[in-house]
Amino acid sequence: MVFGAGLFVANLSTTFRLRKFGMHDGVRFPIDLYLGDTPSNPTETDPPPKPLLPRDKRLPVKRVVHLPPDLPEGFPMELRYADIVPSGMPDNVLARLDVSGLKVGMGRVNGSVEGVKVDAHFRADVGGLVSLDKVEALVEHSVMVATKVRVCGGWFCFVYGVCGVCVCVFVVWLWLLF
Repeated sequence: MVFGAGLFVANLSTTFRLRKFGMHDGVRFPIDLYLGDTPSNPTETDPPPKPLLPRDKRLPVKRVVHLPPDLPEGFPMELRYADIVPSGMPDNVLARLDVSGLKVGMGRVNGSVEGVKVDAHFRADVGGLVSLDKVEALVEHSVMVATKVRVCGGWFCFVYGVCGVCVCVFVVWLWLLF
């Protein structure tokens, strides 16, 4: 992740002119998110990884990963390099995270996970440092309440008990009829 020091200095120089150009840092090694207890060599029966940062993704970046709502309390997550491991790394595991506290929040809706959406918010800065900002559960709970709705609400309706709009329509209808 080099920002091109020579070209940057040449662009600042007043001696000669360069065309304006832009440079962005990118992800050199793709990173995947694994959910649950996964062995070091995943098999076909293990859940597939969720791609977090693909190769050559511009940095800095914020990513939201949607998680299944029926995860157990304290479920583990792992960040791993997808295919290429940088030199000097003993294995492809970047971080192991245990997320807890979601069941406490979902307990308020009597354990129903039908309307629950769980999202994990990740952030990668310019230096390539990946951090987990928050894991949030959005609970949608609908309550039906019966209410009386007044159509007209005019003074004629209160005095005579008949809607004034309906009386006006009836009078116009009688006038057109005769």
